Amino acid sequence: MLQYSVAITDVYKRVPRQVVLYVGSPLLKMPGAYEWEFGIARYTLIDIRDLDGDALLASPSPSDNVLGILAGLTERPRSVRILVGKLAKLDTHESASYARALLILAGLRPGLAPELEKAMTYQFDPAILENEVLGPIYREGERAVLRRLIERRFGPVPDWAETRLATLSSEEVDDISARILDAQSLEQLFQK
Repeated sequence: MLQYSVAITDVYKRVPRQVVLYVGSPLLKMPGAYEWEFGIARYTLIDIRDLDGDALLASPSPSDNVLGILAGLTERPRSVRILVGKLAKLDTHESASYARALLILAGLRPGLAPELEKAMTYQFDPAILENEVLGPIYREGERAVLRRLIERRFGPVPDWAETRLATLSSEEVDDISARILDAQSLEQLFQK
């Protein structure tokens, strides 16, 4: 922050008022100033969790909405569903861009990624499978759920079945998922 302040002051001949918006997962512990033997440089620290996430979610701006997921929310699961529903209504390119940012931000909050995955499964248009960014993520999520079901039903998944799982289309995943309770063996499950 001291380096930024000096550089900005040098270029614009004015001392900036600096604000740090902290978005990290651990609690904010850094000091709000940098001290050295000849002085002190102060800046304002704001933990995004102290901001009103519900207000950000209510904003007409998708950027505000996405950032709101990191802020203080009264009910996160409901807020996640609302946010994903808003993103699903955007055009495909915009929706993919904001969803990508949202998935990155999800890594900053424990438990948020599974909530997003569940909400995205129900909210996004089926055309998402054709999206170059979100399509592969969605299909991998489908295969991961099927893998867990297979493990619960038949035990560890052998290499040949893993190879087959990796190549399944969404339609094949749906078909196999519907047959998992009736199949007597993995071989029978994967028969066409």
